Amino acid sequence: MKQTAGRFQEEIIVRKQVNLDYLLHLPEDYHFDQEKAYPLVLFLHGVGERGNNVEFLKRNGLPKLAETKELPFILLSPQCPNYVEQPGNFFAAQI
Repeated sequence: MKQTAGRFQEEIIVRKQVNLDYLLHLPEDYHFDQEKAYPLVLFLHGVGERGNNVEFLKRNGLPKLAETKELPFILLSPQCPNYVEQPGNFFAAQI
């Protein structure tokens, strides 16, 4: 598909199906104001938070901060599985 400058390519290719655990934090007023748009922040953790326990994600960064402070954005924090040796390569292969 030919790419046009300033536009996104509208094509999806599925190579593998992978189940990922994740944390999702929504602003307090998310369900009350249907007209309000919120930015989405994708938080990618370090090697120490890999596994199958999303509580590990709350050790550092924005997921930890979201435990004590209200954040004005949607926070999505996927967790890389333990069995992945090269997370960058693993996720790149899924795209």
